[in-house]
Order: sequence, then structure tokens, then C-alpha cells
Amino acid sequence: MNQANGFRGWVSRLLGQNRSPNRPLSRKNLDLEALEGREVPATLVFPGANSVAVGDINQDGFNDVIRAAQSYGRPVVTVTSGKDGSILKTFDGLDRTSRNGVNLAVGDFNGDGFKDIAVAEARGGDKVSVFSGKNYARLSTFSAFGGWNGGVSLAAGDTNNNGVPELIMGKLAEASPMVRVVAGQANVSVRRLTPANPNIRVMSATTSNAGSVVTFSQLASINPFGPSYRGGVSVGAADLNGDGFVDIIAGTATSGGRVKEISGKDAKTVLNDFTTFGTGGVQVAAGNFSSTNHADLVVAGRGNFTGGDIRIYAGTTSTVVRNFQSAAGNSAGTNIAVGSFSGNLTNQVVTATKGEGTGFVQIHNSTTNAADTILSPIGGTPSTKIASLYKNTNQASDPTVTSRLADIAVSKGAANQSFDLTNNFGDPNAANARVTFQTNQGAIGIELLNQQAPLTVKNFLSYVDSNKYDNTIVHRSPPNFVVQAGGYTAVGTAPNTLLNHILEDAPVPNEFDSKRSNVRGTVAMAKLGNDPNSAKSEFFVNVADNSSNLNNQNGGFTVFANVVTGMDNVDKINKLATANLSQTFSDIPVINNFTGTTVGELNPATNLVTINDVIVDSRGEMLTFSIVNNSNPNVVTPTVVGNKLNLAYSATNTGNSVIQVRATDLSGRSVDTAFTVRVN
Repeated sequence: MNQANGFRGWVSRLLGQNRSPNRPLSRKNLDLEALEGREVPATLVFPGANSVAVGDINQDGFNDVIRAAQSYGRPVVTVTSGKDGSILKTFDGLDRTSRNGVNLAVGDFNGDGFKDIAVAEARGGDKVSVFSGKNYARLSTFSAFGGWNGGVSLAAGDTNNNGVPELIMGKLAEASPMVRVVAGQANVSVRRLTPANPNIRVMSATTSNAGSVVTFSQLASINPFGPSYRGGVSVGAADLNGDGFVDIIAGTATSGGRVKEISGKDAKTVLNDFTTFGTGGVQVAAGNFSSTNHADLVVAGRGNFTGGDIRIYAGTTSTVVRNFQSAAGNSAGTNIAVGSFSGNLTNQVVTATKGEGTGFVQIHNSTTNAADTILSPIGGTPSTKIASLYKNTNQASDPTVTSRLADIAVSKGAANQSFDLTNNFGDPNAANARVTFQTNQGAIGIELLNQQAPLTVKNFLSYVDSNKYDNTIVHRSPPNFVVQAGGYTAVGTAPNTLLNHILEDAPVPNEFDSKRSNVRGTVAMAKLGNDPNSAKSEFFVNVADNSSNLNNQNGGFTVFANVVTGMDNVDKINKLATANLSQTFSDIPVINNFTGTTVGELNPATNLVTINDVIVDSRGEMLTFSIVNNSNPNVVTPTVVGNKLNLAYSATNTGNSVIQVRATDLSGRSVDTAFTVRVN
């Protein structure tokens, strides 16, 4: 994945930048970015660890990076533009003489549409200040725990599901481990949560002066580990069980390795309580690692024996789905964050070693756990892989309803109907993804048709993201027809070479549309004969105008991309000599004067056209559609396939049904519309 040189330049000056994980639904205006990026150290700027939060502070559609010293140093908060790397604002988050360090969280606490910045003393006190993301004015200053002097951990999340995030604070250092949840809201009433025991208190919150002053008051108070524990608490927040309420995560901060997950729905139900590491304490975070409807827990060891260990647990279970080390020999402990660096909803773990003078920040591959990116702590330059991971294309604008779905009146037994939802929803950030194939015959760049063929594009990108197309071959190239790839890898050497098919996922439904014709320079999916819905991994580039043939054959071949650069390299491949080695490989392009007659005689390194790497240059934007509610399923059954809304009417029942349809973009922002179906 490539990036503009200007962006590459400034990102090397930032250590531990990430883009927000699953951005919350716009209809709820949730703000969870900061809880995933609050403590990634960056020792280029300050000695020791740094705290970092991520969010679109200036509402320009790009996630900005907010940094401050977590240990020692003046409490300067720096907001750096995610658009061009410029400094948007520098200000003192606490008294400028303070050297207690700073922890950060980000959320729209006053409901004005701008993400505000929460700052807390990391040690030596419990002061919390909140600054407006709109104009950086101080909205609130208060004591988190009534004069506690051990520091405060921060997270943010909408625990009561009212559309405005709460600020979650945990006592650090040696303490009675208290967690408080406070709410700052713009004239939004708070549903009171039921206390689990006398230590839990529920309070509401108000704002004044049109949101310029926020009064934070207690919503809940939790003692997660009992009165005997004195090690302090690290906090996180995420919807771990998929019920729509952000849950509270508490970890033993300085001793032991216990984690407790508490439901945000009632602030008392324990979703899970288990021990992850034995000593030293833990750092907690969360993010989506499986494209499910719930977040997964991430835990990092903080002690001498577990300092580099990272474990990811599925949802509210104690099942480890990933387990790796952030850095070999790390004994000082690890700060962790979670963020999406690839434009989809699958997150990556960001780790940073703690301790004075350290601060290596690593971005770990979501599949292999390897550190794809290592940022040096002092004057260092990020590896070239930073360009393939940090894609700040997550735009902030919400999807929109461009044309409301009209109400429908039909007779029972009426024929089923289909509607193209792209006529009803839009996105101000609509843009197509771009992908580059690096072949041994030159680069080929394609633009994916995100919205026109969403299921096919998603299917194609899943193979790209899992690296299944890397080191595959072009296995078919009939002259003046197509160049076909995406199916086979070559293994072994002559005279025992084998061409093995890659592992494939389930087939994708056919999305052929005559508006996307198989003309020269288009990219389409290959499929089995007499089975329109059999496309899996293989694709082809049309070298000629094949519309009269391929548009009308086997249900039509789905065009999902256009070649935008390197069509000359496609032509070069198509002009190569071909060999007839079997029924499957009857038109395989060959190079270097290959004259053999069997697959076994091929030398993979010198005789085949290979795709060495597939790079996602940008993810673009696309909408996915879903049915939120059908008030009367007895009269109509709505389904969504790709962009199509399908309505199947009852043959026997009559009545009305209100159907609610949702459009969601890649960042998780959504918009709904509803219409009525009347079956007479």
C-alpha cells in the first residue's frame, strides 16, 4: 500500500500514530477512538513514554494525532493534522509547571459535533481537564477521585447507549482500585443504571452556555477487584458482547494480571473475570479483529516477566485468539493501542515498550502478528512499510439519504420486487479503492468499483488482505482476448514443478450489470461454466472489447474494476508466447523461450509471469446495506444482497409493515431510512 510522499515525511516525525478503530454510528454519535490510542509512547519528543489519542478534532475528515508526555516533561498537548502533518494546536493540558505526565482520551462530551480532548494527571494527582475540539477552550476541570495523588487512567465510551460518550477514569499506582464513570452531555437526560452494590453511584450530567461549560457528575462508581487490592487500575472500553452498550474493562495496573469486564448496560453485570498474566499488572484495550459485531479484548503485560506479551481474547470469552510478543527481551512492560491501518474494520495492535529512554512503537500485522512497522525512539525514521499500513482515508462525513424509499401498496401474492439502494443513499466521501499488482512484467494499477459491485470488491480485497494473491501466476492469456490470474502458485523446480490452486473462500453472488460492460481495460471475475454464482478468486483483464460475448454468457461476467495504469504491461503479457501444457493450462504465457510440453518442465523463476505482490494504494469508501427492522414479517420479507433490496410479499396475509433500512460506511458511520409496505 503506497502513500503520498508528503504524508510519508511527516509521519516519520510521529511515533505511534493510528487511525481510529471502529468509528461509532453517526445516529448515536459515539466516540471511542481515544480508548484505543491513549498510551502509545513516542520518545522522539519526550523522554520516557508518551500518551497518544486519535480523533478528527478539526472535522476535516481526517483523524488527527493528539500527543502528550506520559512520564515527566511539561504537560504540553500537541494536536497534529492527519491531513498534512501540520500542527493544529499546542497547549498546556495541565498547569505548565506540572511534571506529573498526562493521559488522554477523546470524545464529543458536549455534543457539539467536535471531538473534545480529556487530559488527566498520569501520576502525582487526579486533576482532569477537558478542552473543546472546536476552539480548544477549557470546558471543565475537576478532581477525578477527590484529591487522589496516584494518577488517573482514561478511556471514553458510551456505556449507557444514549449517544454521548462517558469519561471512564481509573486510579493508578498503589490504591483502592476505584473506577468512576462520568458523563458530560448537552441537555441529554441519562438513564439511571442500577447499582450492583453500595459502591456504585449513578449521576446525571448537564451543560450550560450552549455547551461551552460541561459539568461532569458521577454516573457509576465501581470497585472491580475488591477492597484488598491496592495495585491501581488500567481502564478501557468497548462493546465486547455486541449488545450496543460500551462495556467497561478494568485491569490490575501494577500487580497481578487480572481483568474484569463489566457490562455497560447496567454497570453491574460481570461479563468475564479472569487472570491473564501472573505478575506485574496489565494494560487493556479493545478492537475488532474478526469483523464480528463485538470488540475483542487486548491485554499487554506490564511486568518484568510478561513485559512483551500480548494476548487477544475473543469478545467476553477467555479464549486466546492471538498471542505474541511485542519485542524480544522487553522487560519494562508494554503500552498498547488498537487502530485500523488498512481502511477496513479489522484492527491492528500497536505496541510500545515502556521505561525511560525507550519507546519503540510497532504496528503488528493483523494476520501474522509480525511488526510490519517499527518506529525508532530517537530521531528514527519509520520503515518503508509504514506506507502500507497507515492509510488515513477514514473520512468523517456520514452517509446520507439522497432519496427516501417510497411507500409501497400491493395486493397479496404480488410478484417480488427489487430496488437498487444506491439510488437512495449516498456518501460525501464516495471514492473507489485502488490496487497495484507488482508483476515481473511491470506494475498494473486498477480502480475497484466499490459501490457498483460491493460484494465482488469485498471478496477481491479479502484475497488481497490475506496475501493469497502474492506469488501467484498469470495462468491463462489467449491472444487478443483476456489475461487471467488469481488462481495458482508454482511450487518446486523442473522437472517436478507443480501448479497448485490457492485456497479459496465461498463463492460470491454474481453482480453483473450491463452498465459495466466487458470492454477493453476492465477487470472481471472468472467462474465455472453454467454457474453464474461460482466466482471465487480468479479474475481476468479484458484485452479486447468482449462485451458481445461475455456480457451474455453464463449470466454475464461481473466487471468490478478498471485498469488505470499499466495497460501496456497487460498488453505485453498478452503478446507473450503461450504453451499448451494441459486442459487447464492450454494458454499459459511463458517467457525465456520455454519449449517444454508439461507443467513439470516449467522453471517458476524464469518461465512464468508472476504476481509478486498486490498493494492496496487506497481503500476508498463504500456503503453496505442492512435491514434494521421489519415490523410485520407476516406480510413481507425484506432481504439485502449487495446493493439490492428484495421484497417478497405474502400470498395469504394482509396488513402494513414498516421496514427500516440502514447504510453503513467503512468506518461504521450509518444512516437509516424507513418506508411502509401495505399488502391488501
